[in-house]
Amino acid sequence: YRIFFHEYFFICTTILIMLAILKTAKSKILIPPVVLKNAFAAQRTYNQGEIDLENILRKNLDVKEIEVQDISGGCGSMYQIFICANEFRGKRMVQQHRIVTDVLKEQVKNMHGLRITTAVPTD
Repeated sequence: YRIFFHEYFFICTTILIMLAILKTAKSKILIPPVVLKNAFAAQRTYNQGEIDLENILRKNLDVKEIEVQDISGGCGSMYQIFICANEFRGKRMVQQHRIVTDVLKEQVKNMHGLRITTAVPTD
């Protein structure tokens, strides 16, 4: 119980500090998607739309890391995608994003918006 309490206290304190920093910041602070993924991945559940998009991307690309998040409040009209794939190697960001939107072209037709962050594997 003692270890659990300390871990819980640390997580809560970290979140409160992050919120305080964001609240007092005068400019927009960008937090890398990987940091957000690691901070919240164990605490969230995935809806069917998120699962479907991830499966489509994994089926069509050589994905090393991926995070799909419904940012529309659960209605599936807007998603945020972080994806790290070998297909992005040597491509400009616009080309990387085009690869993702081409794979998801049927799904994108029913969306209000899509935020894409891409990365190239370092291995």
